[in-house]
Amino acid sequence: MGKLSDWTAGFRAAWELLIDLPLPGGGIRSSGRSPAPVEILVWFPLLGAAAGAVVALIEAAGSGIFNHTAGMMAAVAVGLLFCELKDSGRGSLLLASFIAALGAGAGRRGALEEMESTREALNDPLAALICLVQFLFKAALLGALAIHGVLWWMAAVFAGEFLFQGVLLLRTRPEAPEYRSARTALWTAGIVVGGIMLPAFPAAVAVTAALLYIGSGECGKLISGMDKGRSADGITLTGTVAEIVFMLIGLLLL
Repeated sequence: MGKLSDWTAGFRAAWELLIDLPLPGGGIRSSGRSPAPVEILVWFPLLGAAAGAVVALIEAAGSGIFNHTAGMMAAVAVGLLFCELKDSGRGSLLLASFIAALGAGAGRRGALEEMESTREALNDPLAALICLVQFLFKAALLGALAIHGVLWWMAAVFAGEFLFQGVLLLRTRPEAPEYRSARTALWTAGIVVGGIMLPAFPAAVAVTAALLYIGSGECGKLISGMDKGRSADGITLTGTVAEIVFMLIGLLLL
């Protein structure tokens, strides 16, 4: 068992890998050490669950201080901002340019090579339209979850998304003991989050867990076949798709 400072350094490293927003107190450079993979990966689902819980708590606080409508609106706004700002909009741009390339007949492999994570993707009118539709669709999903009083499901959404990205990240690493232990820690943390959510959302958790297991294997093959310089974009893309799918599962099964 590592020292508390080791796990704190792992938390900061996980934050820097997953979230572009600044971390109070500085990032991993301020810790003065490089944490082990297990100390980083274990935080992925926990960070996601915490982010989703904050969204739900904002709704509760806003409802208590003002009214239910104000609470819902504030929570939806914060949730939507987190969806877009956690990766500085790269996920939405990658998905939009990927779909646009598919529509242009590039094929899956070709679309993966042509997708863009910068604002240049918006030079394609179809990609720009898809970006707008994505934004509105996520807003509608968050609003629907808020109206049905189940914004706590966002804890499972973000935890599942970050777990998914962690599994794919490990697919780009060599088979070494430190990465095997990190994989175990990652899945264990995800199971803990799922177990906490299970009594409230049994069907949605079960379906999400099945999709995580199957999807991580299939997408892992795709990511491991990509060039090293593009694998990070591939992981971001699949995380964005997972986020939307998990929100849909919540809306349909809760």
